[in-house]
Amino acid sequence: MLLRARLWNNLSRAGSIRSYSKINLERLENRSLLRVQGSDATTFLQGLITNDMNHFQHGASSIYAMLLNTAGRVLFDTMIYRMSPEQSDHFVECDAGLVDALRKHLTMFRIRKKVEIAPAECSVWAVFSQENGSLPEQASREGVSIYKDTRLAELGYRIITDKTVSLDTVKAAFPHGTAYAEGGSYLEHRFSLGIGEGVNNFPQGKCFPLESNCDYMHGVSFHKGCYIGQELTARTHHTGVVRKRLMPLTFENPVPNNELPDDAEIKSVDGQVVGKLRGVSNLAGIGLLRIEKVLPTQTLVLADNYYCSTQRPFWWPKEQPKRCYLNMSAEGKTSHSNTIIKFACELCKWTESCSYYGKQAPFVRNLKFEEDCYVMRDPFCPPPSVKQSSPVEYFIVIGANCRICSRAVCKNLECSFFYANTFCRQCSLCNVTKFPLEIQSRIKKQFRN
Repeated sequence: MLLRARLWNNLSRAGSIRSYSKINLERLENRSLLRVQGSDATTFLQGLITNDMNHFQHGASSIYAMLLNTAGRVLFDTMIYRMSPEQSDHFVECDAGLVDALRKHLTMFRIRKKVEIAPAECSVWAVFSQENGSLPEQASREGVSIYKDTRLAELGYRIITDKTVSLDTVKAAFPHGTAYAEGGSYLEHRFSLGIGEGVNNFPQGKCFPLESNCDYMHGVSFHKGCYIGQELTARTHHTGVVRKRLMPLTFENPVPNNELPDDAEIKSVDGQVVGKLRGVSNLAGIGLLRIEKVLPTQTLVLADNYYCSTQRPFWWPKEQPKRCYLNMSAEGKTSHSNTIIKFACELCKWTESCSYYGKQAPFVRNLKFEEDCYVMRDPFCPPPSVKQSSPVEYFIVIGANCRICSRAVCKNLECSFFYANTFCRQCSLCNVTKFPLEIQSRIKKQFRN
């Protein structure tokens, strides 16, 4: 998508493209704005959103981002606009039904920061082409602020105006001509691309950013500092396991409004549940679908009488082959390791995916464990380049098998004790007298009730 955008910029500057697609303009009544300003506004937002506010320092005028709860689930999806390059003054766009909740959420984390948060009496417009054609570059003018939608080029532009600005003034900002679209046209256009927006498509506290394609829409930074909800998001990204994603649905017949309930089950033709509906408008919809289940069949059924199909969106990045990490064996031969191992603690029932089980992980240099361990790559560190002669990265030991009973236990202090080897809680307490006196006191102190 970046290559396409750069190609368009170069050609448009050269004057070699003169034909533009039909341009539609629609006021988005379901979107509202908050104004966040103050000397600490940038650092304040940096610690709350999934994206990186430093993009504004490199010339960006808007970014897409989400705000998560501590469990890594989506609370708000936002577009953030920079009002002035010289000042820390931003507009934060969100679902109109959640604007008060977002203001309360931001205020809760403000503490002593020099930040002002207030509603913005502005209107949000969308400029787009339902023919999926390129739109001409446009500059903001007095009273009409124009921002490129950074999620996808086919989504066109966002326009912010005072509520007193007339429709003719907004249309005049596009000299190539615009047609005012009826309410719902942008919604259907967005669904046809497989893009969600707002609380109806992202139920608050019930969905994850990667399942919502936030990473594919340039809304997540995996190299910035910490933010609320980062741990699960980073771990999911680096382990590479995202089984469900938001995908477009094309219905055979128009679906009446409110005909299908929210979270309606989506089934394959053989009756297997493969996902849930997230929104529908006329012939287009979106659903949270299990990718491996729906792409082979494509034909899906809702409420036993609405048939639809899905496909992999054209704007999704191409799947890359899994990295192979090299390890020199004792015989001097090179072996490869890309296995995903499921670990489950038999005491606390915690589960996690790890990369290796044994004493010498192929991605850990010059280190051999005393016992067979379950090892995962550190999700907060990016994998090394495959061009390195000896790939190495940080790691986390998440568990091992008890030396006595062989049960798999995690490294939580309530589940296991380590003394040369790993011992589960029960075996440690039952055999406490067999340990040295100093170790006995440590075991009793660690597992005391």
